[in-house]
Amino acid sequence: MALSQIFSTLQTEIHTDSQYHCTEKWRDNGFTDRDPFARIYYVLKGEGEVIHHNRKFRLVPGYLYLIPGFCSFSYKCDKAMYQYFIHMTIKAFGGVDAPSYFDWDFESKIAEAEKIREIWRKLHGCWKNQNPRNFLAADGLARQLLAEFVPVKHREFEEKKVRILNRFVPVMNYI
Repeated sequence: MALSQIFSTLQTEIHTDSQYHCTEKWRDNGFTDRDPFARIYYVLKGEGEVIHHNRKFRLVPGYLYLIPGFCSFSYKCDKAMYQYFIHMTIKAFGGVDAPSYFDWDFESKIAEAEKIREIWRKLHGCWKNQNPRNFLAADGLARQLLAEFVPVKHREFEEKKVRILNRFVPVMNYI
C-alpha cells in the first residue's frame, strides 16, 4: 500500500477548538484521562507539562504538541500558560488511531511561528462560524497542523504495519 493510499483513508473530526488561559488549577490528579480524541496544543506564552507514553513534555512556546486519543496522560501548569488547543479524532483504515498506530512524533519544533499562529487564527474563525465551506476549511487547516507530527521518512516498521493492516482494509471499509 502506497503512502497516498494510507493517507486517503485518514479521517479527522474536530470536536472543539479554543484558546485557553491555564493557571495552577490546570492539572489532573494522576493518569486518569483516556479520552477517545487526540489533543493538539500550541503554547503562546508561559509553560506547562504533559506526561504520556512514559515521556515528559515541557510545554513551551515554539512547539506543537500531540496527545493521541485513548492514551493515559497527566498534565499541569504551575503558574500561567496561554495556549491554543484542538480536540479531534484522527483515524485511518476505518477506525485505527493514526498517531498511535503509526508512531507519529508527539512534539514538533516550529520553524515559522507566525505561519502556525495564522493557521490557528483561521481555524478558530472557521470553527466559530460553521457552515459547509468553513467546515471543510477547518478540516484542511487541522490537517496542516497534523502534518507537523508525521515523520518525514517512511519507516520500515510502518511498512510492516501497513502490510498487516492491508489484510483488514476491505473489512474495515465495509463496516
